[in-house]
Amino acid sequence: MKRRSETCEKIFHCFKSIPQQLAHVHKTARSYPHDMTINKCVDDFHSVLLNSIADLLEILERKKEDGRYYFHLLIAPSYTPNFG
Repeated sequence: MKRRSETCEKIFHCFKSIPQQLAHVHKTARSYPHDMTINKCVDDFHSVLLNSIADLLEILERKKEDGRYYFHLLIAPSYTPNFG
C-alpha cells in the first residue's frame, strides 16, 4: 500500500508541474513564431504530454500496471523541450 501511495504522490506532483511547463513552452514558441524547429518541439511536447496524462490517469484508476519500471518510463526524466 505504501508503494501505491508513493506512486500516486509522484503522479500528482507531475500534474502540478504541467501548467508551468506549458507556460514555458508557449512563451518560448511566442518568442520565436517562425522557428520551425521550435514549432516541431512544441508539437512533440503536446503529443508526449497528452499521451503521458492518459497513461498516468490509467495508473491512478488502476487500469494499468503501476510497476516501478513502467512508471519511471512515463515521468523520468520529465520531458520538457530544451529551447536553450
